[in-house]
Amino acid sequence: MNPTSSDRLKPKEVAFKAWQDSLPADAVFSYLADATPRELIEFINYFSPHQNSQWFHKAKVFLDVRLAEDAAKTADKLIQHTEQLTRQTDTHIQHAEKLTHQTEKLLNESVSLTALTKQLRFWTIMLGVFAVVQIFIMVFDYIRHK
Repeated sequence: MNPTSSDRLKPKEVAFKAWQDSLPADAVFSYLADATPRELIEFINYFSPHQNSQWFHKAKVFLDVRLAEDAAKTADKLIQHTEQLTRQTDTHIQHAEKLTHQTEKLLNESVSLTALTKQLRFWTIMLGVFAVVQIFIMVFDYIRHK
C-alpha cells in the first residue's frame, strides 16, 4: 500500500522516530529508499554530524546513491542531446557541401552566360552594321535607277 502524500510522514518525523527507535528499521529503510533528495537532506539535517547515528550515515549513503543516479540520468540526456546535435551538424555539413557545389556550378554557368552575352552583343552590332550597309546600298541603288 503506497501512502498518499498527505499520509506520508515528514522527513523530520521519520528521523525523530528512527532516533527514538519507535519506527521499525524496515520502515525507515523503505522511507529512505523512496525519499527524494530534498527529503533525504531534511532527514540528514535532523541529526548532528557529531552524533553517532546509524541513520545519519545510511541516509547519507541513500542521498549519495540518489544524486549519482540523477547525475547518470543527466549524463544520459546530455549524451542523447550531443548525439542529436552531431547528427544535425552532419546534416548541415552535407547541405553546405551541396550548396557549395551548386554555387560553383552557378558561377561557372554565369561565366558561360557572360561569354555568350558578349558574343550576342557582337553579332547584334554586326547585324546592325549589316542592316545599315544594306539600307545605304538600297538607297544608292534606288537613286541610280531613277
